[in-house]
Amino acid sequence: MRSEKNSIPFWSWNCEVTEALIDTQLAVFEEMGFAGVCIHPRAGLDVPYLGERFMALVRYAVAACAKKGLQCWLYDDDRFPSGAADGLVTQDWRTMGVFLLFTESYPQRADYRSVSDFLLPDYVADADTYAARADAGALPAGYFAAAYELEFSGTTLVSHTRLSGAEEIAQAFTPRTIPLGLYKLFCLGELA
Repeated sequence: MRSEKNSIPFWSWNCEVTEALIDTQLAVFEEMGFAGVCIHPRAGLDVPYLGERFMALVRYAVAACAKKGLQCWLYDDDRFPSGAADGLVTQDWRTMGVFLLFTESYPQRADYRSVSDFLLPDYVADADTYAARADAGALPAGYFAAAYELEFSGTTLVSHTRLSGAEEIAQAFTPRTIPLGLYKLFCLGELA
């Protein structure tokens, strides 16, 4: 291996990448004295990111670097920002980010009997119903995951309790006196 003090530049793969191109460009990097390369997929790459051909080219580049004593790094994604894997992560609702919805108030009603009574507009009662509708192409806004009573002092979470059953949730929604400095928030659902 070359000295770790030498630079390792991004090596943009933004065209038709072939074994011959890899050999030619690695010779240039070696001649310039770089310690290695960081393969960086970019717009223009002619093979599907993480596909069989892409991975074969990566393996070839790693082996070619090893023969030259160069380090070979692989940038963690296709383009910016990191984490989306060239859109693969967000193509399926199951791999999208999950968020919690917090509300400070909720409509007061005396007839809360089931989870369905607590649903926000365009929400469904559970993850299974959400999955079935999403798979059918009708992605709901979210689903009821749980209700929690959270107590804060300023911005510090003091305590939390998962509420179980419609009666306990309904009790949490009834008006009451809250000690100064403590606030109640309710987690009413999960958004995809």
